[in-house]
Amino acid sequence: LYSVKRLGYIFLTNVIARKASHILTPSEYVKQDVIKTFHLDPNKVTVTYEAVDRSLSKVVLDSDEKKKILRKYGLTQPFVVYTGSVYPHKNVDVLINAIAEHNQTREVDLELALICARSVFWERQNQKIQNKGLDKWIKMLGFVEDQDISKIYSLALALVHPSKMEGFGLTGLEAMKLGLPVISSNATCLPEVYGDAALYFDPNDVSGLVFLLETIIKDKELRDELVNKGENQAKKYSWRKMAKETLKVYKDLSAS
Repeated sequence: LYSVKRLGYIFLTNVIARKASHILTPSEYVKQDVIKTFHLDPNKVTVTYEAVDRSLSKVVLDSDEKKKILRKYGLTQPFVVYTGSVYPHKNVDVLINAIAEHNQTREVDLELALICARSVFWERQNQKIQNKGLDKWIKMLGFVEDQDISKIYSLALALVHPSKMEGFGLTGLEAMKLGLPVISSNATCLPEVYGDAALYFDPNDVSGLVFLLETIIKDKELRDELVNKGENQAKKYSWRKMAKETLKVYKDLSAS
């Protein structure tokens, strides 16, 4: 069913791209991909970067609040976080395999808090984790309220974004705004959006991710550096700027 939907999506996108007066993309990577895929005039495509919600802010928990959140979600520190869907292109299996490989060879077990809305893919992933006996390390939290996500982030070592395909990568930018270091795949637009504020790995390289997980556990100075860089990186993006750029496109089209 997923494959059928994907083919339908590609066909519909092709038709829309050719008929559209102008196209807005959330990153330069997507712009170039759209131009190449649909053989479009570059002047027909404009990049308008997304941004992080201004209301997001770091939280600091006292010892009782920490215990309450850890107990509520069955988590034990240290842990890393993944937030998003578990569709195949999100590449969550590589992250799960990296956690398992790390815990089989290192003294300190590392948990993964997997935050995602329930779906067919969620159920499949959950069953796969249980069948492999990995549920002691991989915590499928399902949907989590925003206020609790901030609290979980405040207790985590890092957010890991292993995706093979993204249009912007808002999840990692939100983590940066909340003061959480980011480990990201180097696929598609992610290096463009995160700049030097993240650690990168090949999305097909489990061992490379294991190395970065081990590094982030041991190196507090690096974690602090990533937090500072991440907060500055998140500030580079603005919904107000995005709105102005979008409005300009509409005005230019109306005047032509």
